[in-house]
Amino acid sequence: MVDSVILINHFNEINAATEFIADECENIALSPITRAEVLVGFDDNYLHLAVELLDQFPTLPITAIEADLAASLRRSERWRLPDAYKQLSPNLTGFISSRGM
Repeated sequence: MVDSVILINHFNEINAATEFIADECENIALSPITRAEVLVGFDDNYLHLAVELLDQFPTLPITAIEADLAASLRRSERWRLPDAYKQLSPNLTGFISSRGM
């Protein structure tokens, strides 16, 4: 899964993010949380642009097991739920982060 920061940077015209998306487009998937984090930054006039890009990538569901594990991490580590879910993602589906960008 790709981190929302990469997509947000793309929309903020950060060339490295745009190039990364172009190079990795076949490997990108979204969590529902990532999709929501990106869409929250758009007003109604530009929302369609974000949806158009995001719809090119599969949005993977959050299973009950993943939700339970994220809740456990939230309690034990005091992480925000999006961060807890993203921490699970490498173990469950693969993860592309913004590290090194």
